Amino acid sequence: MQSDDLSAAGTPRRLCIFNLGFLRRPRIARILTLAGYRPVLALPRPGDAVGIWGASPTAWRGQAIAARRGSPLVTVEDAFLRSVLPGR
Repeated sequence: MQSDDLSAAGTPRRLCIFNLGFLRRPRIARILTLAGYRPVLALPRPGDAVGIWGASPTAWRGQAIAARRGSPLVTVEDAFLRSVLPGR
């Protein structure tokens, strides 16, 4: 099942994160939720994705875990997020 299929069925795909910035910013968590992801602080299981914050100093952790577990990587870019609601 693809992530699009999961979102369409109403079941968000787990997005395993290793940076609390995803959870501290409600707007980012909301955007991810609307995109069909549920951010969680956890190691990825089969079918989970790993989320990283662009080229942040902590992105290497998520990249390493995704590579070891064979999980897809979702990169969230600051420039894109600022374009969603300019001026905020």
